[in-house]
Amino acid sequence: MAFQRLPLFHRCRNSIRNGSLHYGKHSSKRDRLRRIARIGDHCACGLPSGVKYVDLDPGVAIGFAPKLARFSQPIVQVFASFPANFLFPLATMAFLKFHISLNWGSILLMALGAQWYILFNIIGGAQSIPNDLREMSRNLGLRGVRAWKKLIGPGVFASWVTGAITASGGAWNASIVSELVSWGNIKLSARGLGAYIADATEKGDWPRIVLGVGIMSLFVVAFNRLIWRPLYRLAENKYRIA
Repeated sequence: MAFQRLPLFHRCRNSIRNGSLHYGKHSSKRDRLRRIARIGDHCACGLPSGVKYVDLDPGVAIGFAPKLARFSQPIVQVFASFPANFLFPLATMAFLKFHISLNWGSILLMALGAQWYILFNIIGGAQSIPNDLREMSRNLGLRGVRAWKKLIGPGVFASWVTGAITASGGAWNASIVSELVSWGNIKLSARGLGAYIADATEKGDWPRIVLGVGIMSLFVVAFNRLIWRPLYRLAENKYRIA
């Protein structure tokens, strides 16, 4: 089965194969409970405080709760469809009021539009984790960071990589409009490639526009080949749930 690639499944299977659950006819009740607990220990070397850590990640929390998913997914889709650049003037006012440099503020502006790609993919990844595997971990009483390390993390890793790749592309595009923002007569500019392209576009300087877009394209290709492609290959070969 596809979820047999998950580390949690391997630990439980190996515990059973090694005889941890095998007991003779005359074994005492204490010995049986001790051996069952040993399987729980072998499987448990793996999960975060189940509910507490799930709540830290909205995508996993929504994916693990069907009722919550039916209620929240339409709301999330409405927020995701709202153009993030409509919020830029409000964000600019906040940056001016709290004296926040756009070098840092532009990160927030880029995240406003890119975060939804990751959220939707994490929700799908959490929903794809087999129910029998989740029920097994719940019955064994598994808690702690090991849940994320052995079950949830590997289970949603492939979906996270897919969402991160999409979000990364969206963030590169958003950098052009988020690193150079204005409010009335006030203009804020960050030191970045997006601000360079935006300034060149505003002045109609085509050589600088071509240079900036060309460098951004090189960055995108380099990131895809050096970071995202190896991560995607790892997700496909080791953590894919079909």
